[in-house]
Amino acid sequence: EIVYFAARNSLAAHCPRHGLCRLNAVVSKRPLGLLVAWLQAQDMHEDQSSHLAERASVAADFGVREEARAWVHSQTSAQWQRLRILEGDGNADVGEPAAIR
Repeated sequence: EIVYFAARNSLAAHCPRHGLCRLNAVVSKRPLGLLVAWLQAQDMHEDQSSHLAERASVAADFGVREEARAWVHSQTSAQWQRLRILEGDGNADVGEPAAIR
């Protein structure tokens, strides 16, 4: 699940597999590819600490983030459309940012 926090203008990806495992990113960095790719990797990790450590690997892998962003754009639910609008992407895919910090 990805949740928007208006007060911080950020998105948080909540991993259902590892309890309180989550990854936050500010909306202005266009993080949907990163957050979705990180959530998709949850089954590869036995615990929260190894899943959180995966962030650096996912952030460095443009191809993985780009594939995750393409998946987001294939979704038609109101939730995913809202997240794309919040990110400033709307219905037109402006592409995955080359670098995520």
